[in-house]
Amino acid sequence: MIRITQEFVQTLEACQKIGSTATAKALLQLADGIVHSDNLVEGDIPMFLNKSVDEIGKLSFTSQKRIDYYSWTDDYAASSTNIQRVKAKIGKTMSKIFTSSFMIGFGIDNGDMEVFTSQIKGMFLENTNEFFSKSNDFSQYNWKSTDENAKDGMGSLGSSCMRNDRCIDDEYFNLYEDSETPVELVVYNEGNGISSRALLWTTPQGKFLDRIYDTLDGDIHRFKAYAHSQGWHTKERQSYNAKLGWTTPEGLTTDIKLVIPVGNVEDHCHYPYMDTMTWAFEDNDGQWYLTNSREEGHRMYGATKFMDFQSENGNYNDEYVQVIQYFDCDGVQNTRAAFNESTISVYASDVPEGSIIQMNGESELEFERYNSDGDRNIYCLNDMYYHRSELHTCDLSRNQYPKSVKFVKFGSLMVNPDYIIKDYQGDMVEKRRCSSYFSKTNKIIVRLSSEVSVVTDMFGMARNADDCTYISGRIDGWVLSKELALVKLLKSRVKISTTLRSTVINPLND
Repeated sequence: MIRITQEFVQTLEACQKIGSTATAKALLQLADGIVHSDNLVEGDIPMFLNKSVDEIGKLSFTSQKRIDYYSWTDDYAASSTNIQRVKAKIGKTMSKIFTSSFMIGFGIDNGDMEVFTSQIKGMFLENTNEFFSKSNDFSQYNWKSTDENAKDGMGSLGSSCMRNDRCIDDEYFNLYEDSETPVELVVYNEGNGISSRALLWTTPQGKFLDRIYDTLDGDIHRFKAYAHSQGWHTKERQSYNAKLGWTTPEGLTTDIKLVIPVGNVEDHCHYPYMDTMTWAFEDNDGQWYLTNSREEGHRMYGATKFMDFQSENGNYNDEYVQVIQYFDCDGVQNTRAAFNESTISVYASDVPEGSIIQMNGESELEFERYNSDGDRNIYCLNDMYYHRSELHTCDLSRNQYPKSVKFVKFGSLMVNPDYIIKDYQGDMVEKRRCSSYFSKTNKIIVRLSSEVSVVTDMFGMARNADDCTYISGRIDGWVLSKELALVKLLKSRVKISTTLRSTVINPLND
């Protein structure tokens, strides 16, 4: 049976609050006895697992053979003062406990174990809280306040763009030092200079520790452990690209959008590079805010202009809101705010095949922005936006229409029915070739050019004069030439019928 000391269980739980890893999760499940024996390596396996107290970042354990050889009691076998316990790196120790197939399936890889190792290193010194301090002295950003490793350029602290003398000389940190800006500087200093630092924001949602600038491996996780002991949120990823992700004091990872009221930002001439609270804006009442989410500033206060503090030279850039169109999973068009985007995003999920778009991801699809000088993927028709797969082109007009507009066949072409018309012979012709056309008794009549005369035949139908003959006599009017014989026959019958009537009425006249 593999035994994990209760002290190490507490360490594992603390590591999970700093940031979840598969390595710590597997060891906790092992401590709870819920890992099946098929997933454990057979043989003389590690027992009484704990972190090493004298070799940072390593684990300490013993084995049943060693316990039997030295006749150790359980208490002495588990004691951290037992110098005959084995010290090994985490990866080597894990391979002595779990099968390789289990580790692969559980998500335990080199990257995951490196994160866990760094957490263990951060917790190596248990009584280091005395070396943390908070202040509003932002001159400590300067390289002169850091330890020798940072001065030599080591770690993110040693390469920080805000450590230079000009940042102090040109008053980059006046915004932080403003009494209306709810921020403090937290530093770790054992007496030889600052080895790690971070900003701490106070908000109605709690305290949020910004990006941690470190020097040595383990500094970040020691900083996170301290922050969680204080009940602070910590930044999930230590990067200027990660704006929203936070780890709560309870160890949960979630996106949190912050909007923090501050004094008049325009009172200052130069500004620091800001990793997380990157944007400033002013509401309609003249109140200024810092935020890690432009979308939230726009949603809450209708902000349309932002100052972007991602410059190493004390300057800022202006950013503006753009409104773009998108479709939800039901194909309903909506609008949202976009900020300096090079693409229009059309959002959809569970889209039927051949519908709005071709899938280019699990839940959202992107297309090139409408570009009047190049190829188009998104078209605007009558204030509605369509992807090109939703449209078809009329072969006559070359205009585009939604596929809900049904086209008709015109010779070998497919065309919008609005561009063609039936003539009096029932043939399709292009409207643009017609000088006039009209409807009579629901039948379309068309004149193809101004040289064509249109006449009304004896039946009240409009005809091309070239196709008709005018007859006079008892019946006057235009008739189709191809019907002329029939009309003459009718006239002959009318004449005969008159004679016949006279004969019948006056039979003695003969």
